Amino acid sequence: MQKTWCHLLGFMVVLVVLGTDLRADDTAAAILHWQQLQDLPDPLGVAGAYSGVSAGMLIVAGGANFPEPLFKDGQRNPSARKAWCGEVYVLAEPDGQWQTCARLPRPLAYGASVTTPDGVVTEAP
Repeated sequence: MQKTWCHLLGFMVVLVVLGTDLRADDTAAAILHWQQLQDLPDPLGVAGAYSGVSAGMLIVAGGANFPEPLFKDGQRNPSARKAWCGEVYVLAEPDGQWQTCARLPRPLAYGASVTTPDGVVTEAP
């Protein structure tokens, strides 16, 4: 019985993916409009950042990265340490430049953030 449900669920996922893929080129059916934004000022980028839209501006806060590569010469790099970030970046216009506007009280990453009509709500781990 459980195997049948797994097959059914897998089949439904395939249908959704195929249906989405078939309509991807149909701009009239597009639900979302995607465009490339400017890179963040941090050249490494960040993972697990808090992000959302408030007052029409995109906000990206915190996150983490590895300043030293995690792997070097095919081996795990023993000097690689995760760095936690505390910068708050704001993008006021889609074709504008990122501004570093503040710092978090402490470096944070991997929490949750949600855009609401009143702004961005976050929950830190």
